[in-house]
Amino acid sequence: MNLSLLVGLGAAAGGLGRFWISTLLNPAGQVGFPTATCLVNLVGSLAIGLVVGSIGEDPKLVWLRILLVSGFLGGFTTFSALSLETLGLIRAGEVGTAVTYVLTSVVGGLLLCWVGFWLAGLMRPQLAG
Repeated sequence: MNLSLLVGLGAAAGGLGRFWISTLLNPAGQVGFPTATCLVNLVGSLAIGLVVGSIGEDPKLVWLRILLVSGFLGGFTTFSALSLETLGLIRAGEVGTAVTYVLTSVVGGLLLCWVGFWLAGLMRPQLAG
């Protein structure tokens, strides 16, 4: 299968997932902490740790890594939205909320990515058999 097609299919699914989560958790016009974007970034960080930690650089699974990491997670995670929303919070005078949002997203994302790698290590024997 064409690798570009895999990226496109994955990105479409990831973008739809992000849209649905955003619609559910942050209705239009809601002000304050951007819960949906933060949740998507944290879940995406965990997922990328699980995927990359599980399949690594296995040449037989390059198609799966491209589909999930470049495609789905590329379409799902929203760090560009994090930047825009943080700037909006700062411009609205909500500096404390902006700092909390950035720290939660970045530090939480890094920690959950590590957890994903750790969990993938625990699951690796099951995947091989």
